Amino acid sequence: MKKKPQSLMQNLTRHLKEAIEINTKRQPLYANLSNGKTVSFSKKLIWYEKLALKGAWIFDRVGDKLQQKGVPYLKAEFVEMHEVADFSETYPAHINYKASLKKVNFSKYHKGLKYELKAKNTAAMVAICERILEDLSNQPHLYCMLRHLIESFGRIAYLIPIQEKLCAQLELKNPSAYSYFLLKMHLLVLKETQKFDEAIAPIQNTGVPFIYQDLPKIEIRGSEKKSDEAIA
Repeated sequence: MKKKPQSLMQNLTRHLKEAIEINTKRQPLYANLSNGKTVSFSKKLIWYEKLALKGAWIFDRVGDKLQQKGVPYLKAEFVEMHEVADFSETYPAHINYKASLKKVNFSKYHKGLKYELKAKNTAAMVAICERILEDLSNQPHLYCMLRHLIESFGRIAYLIPIQEKLCAQLELKNPSAYSYFLLKMHLLVLKETQKFDEAIAPIQNTGVPFIYQDLPKIEIRGSEKKSDEAIA
């Protein structure tokens, strides 16, 4: 059997495996900085990533086939983990990490996302995600996991109509059903993610950049250049 190029292989699986590797390597480093306070949170995060990994092959099976036919499904949705910042014991100088957590009223947003997801209104979902990110922008060292999932949710929603159009042009079945299922999975864990972020905030406020530097930045709308590269 002809081997597929690495760039076309199992993007979601690879993404999760690389995330697990990074979080596993950094677990003892954060433990040393926090007197062990981060350990249970690191283990919980890695457990969720391993759980997600069990079902990743289902999506990659679809993604691999579409990528080989010119549709960057699951390639355009995720940011490569090599873009994660190098490990540092401190926050960047411009971050006021002592600023107290200001709790976000996430329930109204969650309700809105749930409603628009049921209606399959991708533009409305993107707009809500952008409002959430604006709400979180004044405390950049906190709510890091929630921010990451919202960026991911918004990115997937943004790409659905683009990929539907491309599939129609290429006379291929579009992967929207899989994308909507991914959005449902995001929605299921968003409230738990908020609780996770609020629980680790006291650790982050001591100057430990836990989670803050462990996630790649996802641009919801991306750039025209990146979109062109993904489709190429």
